[in-house]
Amino acid sequence: MAVSISGGYRFMMISLVWRASVVTALCSSVAFGQVPGKSGTVDSATVHTLDTVVVTPERSATGIRASTVAVTILSENHLRRLPVRSVAASLAMAPGVVVVDVNSIGGNPRVIARGFYGGGETDYLPALVDGVPIAALGSGAVNWDMLPRTGFARAEVVRGGSSYMRGDAAVSGALNLLTEAEPRNSLRVAGGSDGIRDATALVEGGADNRVASLSFDHSASRGYRAHEERNASTLNARLTRYGAAGALTLFASTHFRAFDDPGPLPSTTADNRASNPFFRFDHATERVHRGGVSASRAVGDAMGSGYLVGEYSTASTIRTLPLSPDFADTKRRRTEAPRILASTQLELGDDSANWRGRLVAGLDGSIGRFTSRYADVVSGTLAEYSAADGATGTPGEPSRATRAAGAAFASWQLRPINPLRFALSTRVDNMRDVFTPGRTSAEPEVRASHDAVSPRAAVNLELPLPADRATNAYFSVGRVFKAPTLDQLFDDRAIPIPVPPFSTTISNPLLSPQRGTSVETGFYSAWTISGARLDISGAAYRERMRDELDFDVTSFRYVNIGRSLHRGVELGTRLTVTNGALFFANLSRQSVLAESGQFEGRQLKAIPRSIASAGADLRLWRGVSGGVLVTSVGGAFVDDANATPLTGYTRADVRVGIPMGPLRLTLDAMNALGRRYDATAFPDPAGSPVTYRYPAAGRVFVLGLESR
Repeated sequence: MAVSISGGYRFMMISLVWRASVVTALCSSVAFGQVPGKSGTVDSATVHTLDTVVVTPERSATGIRASTVAVTILSENHLRRLPVRSVAASLAMAPGVVVVDVNSIGGNPRVIARGFYGGGETDYLPALVDGVPIAALGSGAVNWDMLPRTGFARAEVVRGGSSYMRGDAAVSGALNLLTEAEPRNSLRVAGGSDGIRDATALVEGGADNRVASLSFDHSASRGYRAHEERNASTLNARLTRYGAAGALTLFASTHFRAFDDPGPLPSTTADNRASNPFFRFDHATERVHRGGVSASRAVGDAMGSGYLVGEYSTASTIRTLPLSPDFADTKRRRTEAPRILASTQLELGDDSANWRGRLVAGLDGSIGRFTSRYADVVSGTLAEYSAADGATGTPGEPSRATRAAGAAFASWQLRPINPLRFALSTRVDNMRDVFTPGRTSAEPEVRASHDAVSPRAAVNLELPLPADRATNAYFSVGRVFKAPTLDQLFDDRAIPIPVPPFSTTISNPLLSPQRGTSVETGFYSAWTISGARLDISGAAYRERMRDELDFDVTSFRYVNIGRSLHRGVELGTRLTVTNGALFFANLSRQSVLAESGQFEGRQLKAIPRSIASAGADLRLWRGVSGGVLVTSVGGAFVDDANATPLTGYTRADVRVGIPMGPLRLTLDAMNALGRRYDATAFPDPAGSPVTYRYPAAGRVFVLGLESR
């Protein structure tokens, strides 16, 4: 049943989608303003070079040295040789980013960027594939399994408030995966301890002005802990047709994943391989189907581009809420979420030294309906869970939430003289939500509207240094925002409590968007040393947020917690030598403090203070390669009172590659030193001294065979 939306807003959305459709029919590109297949101009053998052209920060092709935001480039070539099993895991190579994986051997990452942490319920670092967002409609959480592990040119990781061009949720940055359109075939199969099974395959071919590709991605494992089995598969298909002035791309994908959830372990349980007995029925099955068209075309002196995407996703999830160490509630939830996403933009001018500059302006829009239906599984003490058979009770009436979002954005980039570049950007967002409870519910229909204006001003200056020490510095100030998700606003899961009114919900329809002001300064520097290249980047930022969204364990619901202050400094280095070997090291120090409420002046829970990573992609002997990644995280607390510290950790991952004709044999040792640590933890919602933790796996070995 469709939820009614006001006539004026419906007309605006129909008009927005129509305009995007018209532009899409005329033009072609996968990454705003950049024709697919032209990524060959980028040196894909380097992870971070100043000459790389990036498209994510300004939605137009800009040299990274002229950027006014912190950007890290992760190329597929290096990721294939480094000991990472997914794009999400590779984010640990970017300064200021922590990848917390609550699945002990990988597969369920939570990303903390610049101290913003969604706790697995949502994300503050949106993920995009060729500029198209993939976050779930209901939760705003990214399904990181949907990001392909092959067939892409590079990942652009933007750090810092990006609402000025990306809108909602881009508070700590954005990840944009740019696909590779040039014909190339690849294959990888792998298996390892704890039942790990991985496979990726890419088949591409081209004739005349057409390129077609088909890729398959599969990952599975039994899990380090009991009741932790998971598997995920994705099939992607693309067809690109190039013309004299642009290209047209048709694409489709289907994604499936299923996983068991062993739950957080109470601190009273010493066995790291155990599962939480209250979570014995927890399981999720998810499907996402997508299809669309993207396009760009030169129209006179301008470049038009856009996309139109349809999505249909379903899920069946059995999930437990541990309400206390001896009481929990488990329910099954079935959801359905059709959605349409559209975008169109026009780019005028260029980045040369003149007073005209470059103007990028456009519209984004989406509309989707989220249908949810709950059914009881079991609720009570451990004895009642032991006696239960996991059968699902009679489903309740479905509730429906509709979100229609529209935005207009513009960015003017001006270079009055060659060393100096200004960037003035703004974006206006509007979201309208309608929630219709089940027919048997006594609750009324709820309507909510969220608006935001995200202006930004920035400057980049090339310093007068010799060419072998080329250095640029930048400064920016802007506004950011994140709207509450549909689940945070309207999730109608009833939670039993032992006092009247006998049940409650963790959602809160009175939530306001969190807003903030971001100030950042930084630099990019490239040194040429005896044929090698040393890239150094640094950033210092200050982001003050108000009405920050968080889950309050005392009231057991989502609330706006008041004000918080995010501050930090980041340093990243990359050394690339002539044979293609890479060495990198990153160091970040951050502080995230509450500025109001009971815990004013305290650090927000689960956010680390120090982050460090280092690694290398080495060419050893006769084609043998070696990859090393070391990460270190520390200084986090389990609770907002900062009474219980979360023990930090340092782990090392290693990969060795041995050539075998056209193939390469790889051996990975993940957590090679066998460190024991908890990825994250949280306090008992009932207020007892018990904490709940997610233990990481010990040493894991993976043997693989791949094409070179």
